[in-house]
Amino acid sequence: MPPVVLSSLPERVSGLTQTSDVTGLKTASAVSTTISATINQEFEIVLEGVPTAGYVWELGPVTDKEAVVQELGHEWKRLTSLVGGPSQEHFRFLALREGEVNLHFRYRRPWEKGIKAERFFHIRVTKA
Repeated sequence: MPPVVLSSLPERVSGLTQTSDVTGLKTASAVSTTISATINQEFEIVLEGVPTAGYVWELGPVTDKEAVVQELGHEWKRLTSLVGGPSQEHFRFLALREGEVNLHFRYRRPWEKGIKAERFFHIRVTKA
């Protein structure tokens, strides 16, 4: 299933059901999204960025994320052949068991203290 575009936001989710509550886009503040998946379902969260400028999306620490979902990996995919152009960072997850968890992504340069943007995803895993 191709990724589902969430409004005009720079993130995408594929392989599942989601709803979104968008706030503060012009100030790059948090976007809250609820994602519903079933046990043993893989899904992907796609966030746009510019890694050539040093910015990366980091998944923040979540104490119980391993219990409900498992991160399978992530990779950058270029959107253009132009040097310095935007890319998409694809985060892949597997729903492990029934429950809920919040995933917090921060867009930042690792050597700087500030955060340029944040995205929050509420994951709800149910039985098939």
